[in-house]
Parts: sequence; structure tokens; C-alpha cells
Amino acid sequence: MNIFVSNGLWLLGEKVLNVLGGLVITIYTARYLGPENMGSINLALVIISLLTPLAQLGSLNLIYDQTSKSHNKGLKLVIVSQSLIFKLSVILSLILLAIVEVTSIEIDRYILLGILISGLFGALDTFKPYFDATLQSKKTAISAQIGLIVSHTSRLILVLMSKSLIFFVIPYILQKAVPFIIRKNQFKKECSERKLKKKEIEKYKNFLVCSGLPLALSALSVVIYLKINQLFLGNLVGLKELGVYSAAATLSQGWLFLPTAIMTVLLGKVINNKKSRKEGFSFVILVCVSISIMILILMSFNSDLIIKYSYGDDFKDAASILPILTLASVFSIIGLISSRAIITYSGYRYLLKKTLVTAMLNCFLSYYLILKFGMLGASYAILITEIVSATFFNYCFNNFLILRIHIKIISSIKYLSNFRAGI
Repeated sequence: MNIFVSNGLWLLGEKVLNVLGGLVITIYTARYLGPENMGSINLALVIISLLTPLAQLGSLNLIYDQTSKSHNKGLKLVIVSQSLIFKLSVILSLILLAIVEVTSIEIDRYILLGILISGLFGALDTFKPYFDATLQSKKTAISAQIGLIVSHTSRLILVLMSKSLIFFVIPYILQKAVPFIIRKNQFKKECSERKLKKKEIEKYKNFLVCSGLPLALSALSVVIYLKINQLFLGNLVGLKELGVYSAAATLSQGWLFLPTAIMTVLLGKVINNKKSRKEGFSFVILVCVSISIMILILMSFNSDLIIKYSYGDDFKDAASILPILTLASVFSIIGLISSRAIITYSGYRYLLKKTLVTAMLNCFLSYYLILKFGMLGASYAILITEIVSATFFNYCFNNFLILRIHIKIISSIKYLSNFRAGI
């Protein structure tokens, strides 16, 4: 069997198990808790997602890059990052709790505190990039799977025991804490409790702060771009509407593992073929969009039934926005492939600037449209943002390279023969 096909089947199989398992548990939990309670949890998750990039200071990228160059430097960075990230997380958490107390943010304080603990474990987990860079990804994958199994199992038990909302922060803590504890113990065996001198600690701490701050701001802009509409929706409209919106968003993105897996497999061949690389990117978009359109048609014409038989009648309002969010997901796939093309042609700085502008656009659209149209406005805000991000914001790169790739999408069908030649 061709290596691309074989790798794709393994990748697809893993994604199917992870996504479907998580989707089923999420839906089952949501049916029990209801829209408002799910909205409360989702609002806390959105808030914490804004803190995590600032707490980590771009350490994940820095540790991976430095470990790839020098095993010893990467090891020292991981050790120093732990205390720095812990202090930053505590400071940011205290600031957040103070802001919540003096403002009118509608959120359960105990839910927020529980999710903050979960976020702390997630931020501290700088072991993953170290293991990935030292070709020990198997360790991170196994620990992540154990964390998911423990988390999903605990959710099921809580539903079966009919527990109150506050108990449902426990699975989120376990999902982050279990992999963190496993990876930390594995890392300790590698570094043998190595102690660094004060000069070394200061050296690597300064490196993390100076080099990591731009990366942290970049990561924060991505989170704002993806999550800010949910933050506005929860505060400007209500937690129930946020819960309903989150249900539609989960379903509208639940199928993305399929085109993403296919994209990953195809791009492995496309990027290595310099002669017809541009046509190859067009072909990948053609394949992924063709699959996505079929999902879009299914979601559009059966949205009422899909919501009814998944989340239930309490979430029936999600049916009206499901097609809009699914269409946004289609453009997110186009945008993802286009971004990979920009990266291939060394457009890192362009992508950083584009992400910042996209985040600002989404902030403006989300605030204005949510005030005007509520949940429907949030849906249109992300749709407009995804369309503009996938198209116009990419077209200024490298003499309209992405525009030329998009124009050739239909005609790129002939690239199929090129791909078959490698099978």
C-alpha cells in the first residue's frame, strides 16, 4: 500500500476515535446539563483560553525549536519554564478573579475557579514539545489518551449519578492533570532531578520572556480570532444563548477531522513536488471543499433533525445557526490550506500580521452584530471573518499567490493523475 494512503488511514482512524468519542460524551453531558449550565462552563473555558497563551509565553514553540537543536538546552528550558509559568498563571488568575468581582460578568465563581485549575495544569504542560522534539511522541500520545479516557469516564459517571453542575469541572481538571502528571514523571526520569545554577536560571528565564512575548501575543490573537464572539455572546446576551451557540459550533466543527486528515496526507506529497506545487495546493482545496460541501448540504437540510436527535429540544434554537456555522467551517478549511501554502513560501511574518488584523476584525464584527442580532449575529460574525480570512486577507501575499491558487481550484482536477503516479 502507498505510504501516503497507509499513513492517512492511521491518521484518520485516530481522529475518528478521538472526535466521535468526545462528541458523543459532550452531547450526552449537554443533554443532561441543559443550555444555561453548558453556557456557564463554556464561558469559563473561553476566559481561560485567553489567559493560557500569556501564561505560557510561547514556551511550547521555543522548547520544541531549542530541543531540536540541542537536547540539553531544551531540557533546561523545560525546567525553568515550570516555575515561570506557575507564577504567571497565579498572577493572571488573581487578576482575573479580581476583575470578575468588580465587574458584572455573569459567571459562576466556583466553575471559573475549577476551570482555572484545569488551565493551570494545561499551561504547565511544557513537556509535550520536549518529547515531540526528541522523537518520543508516543509518550505524549498515550498520556493524552489516558487523560481523555479518564475525563470522559468521569463525565459519564457524574451524569449517571445526577450530580450538580459544580462537579462537572472535575473532568476538565482530570483531562489536563492526568497527562501533566504522567509526562512530568517521565521527564523526571530523563533529567534525573537536574539542578540548575542561578545564572543559568536567569539566562533561560530572560530568553523565555524576551523571545516568548511576541509568540504569546501571536497565540493570543489566534484565540481572540476564534473565541471572542463566545465571550461577547455570554456577557451581552446570556449563558443560555452561549450554550445553544456552543452546541451548534460543536456539531459544525465535529466533521473537520475528515478534510483535515485528508489535507495532511495530500500536502505531504504536494509540498515535496516543487514543479507543480501551486496546482497541488489547488487540488487539495478542491478535494477538501468537495467533501465539505456534502457535509454542508446534509447540515443545511437536516439541521432541525440533527439538533433534535443529538442535543434535544432544549437546544432547538441551534438549528437556525447550524448551517451558517458549518459554512464558516468550510471556509476555515480553505483558510487552513491557504495558510499552509503561505508557510511553504516562507510567509511567517505575513501570517502574523494577518492574524492580528483578523482578530481585530472579528472583535468589531462580533461586538456589533451580537448587540444587534444576538446569537445569529455571532454566527454571521464568524462566517464573515472566516470568508475574509481565507480569501481577501491572503491575496496580498507574494503577488497574489493565493488568489492564483484559488482561481485554479476547478482546473486542478488534472493533478489527480500526478498524485496517482506516486501510488
